[in-house]
Amino acid sequence: PLPTQHQALRMLVNNGVEQTTIALSALVDKRVRLSAPEVTICSLTELGSRLSDILPGEVVTVHQIFNGAMTGDAMLLLEFESANTLIALLTGISPLPGRLGRADQDVLLEVGNILLNTFVGTLSNTMETCVTFTIPDLRLEAVNSLLNTLMIERDKTHHALLVTTQFRIEDGSVEGYLVLVLELSSLEHLITHLTGGESDNPRVH
Repeated sequence: PLPTQHQALRMLVNNGVEQTTIALSALVDKRVRLSAPEVTICSLTELGSRLSDILPGEVVTVHQIFNGAMTGDAMLLLEFESANTLIALLTGISPLPGRLGRADQDVLLEVGNILLNTFVGTLSNTMETCVTFTIPDLRLEAVNSLLNTLMIERDKTHHALLVTTQFRIEDGSVEGYLVLVLELSSLEHLITHLTGGESDNPRVH
């Protein structure tokens, strides 16, 4: 996006991540600090190369589809170790090494549902619109496999809003990645709303 567009988008994302942090803090009943989120807009193809570099192995992904004035996919990506840390903080019980039991998966689905709803809800509230969510699903697979599925299901006009942040909790650090895969019209709507109609053709970096 243009510099003013990117600045407005970053401010919106910061607000969304802050609200997400508040929700996570309430869940774990501990103070949660976050690193300043990095915000990137890219194509689905570029997203694959970016995520593969920082998440080379299998990742735990909570995925939801949302519809409304904004339509797309919302995902919370966690490295396996971060997912285990989060489960232990929430339940007081560490998962067995190398696996996620049914109860562990339910915990992550609940957390992901709350965090994704909070994050996307903050964006939609800023735009004074409403979105609805499907029931979340959880996947454990390599990033490329996940994105290949998305690219088959979505056309090339879809772009990704990648938010990289780190949640630091008293007893551990949980590094997470929030990804929104948006129809181009939804992305244009979002950026145009933020900048008062400055441009309806956001450039993708």
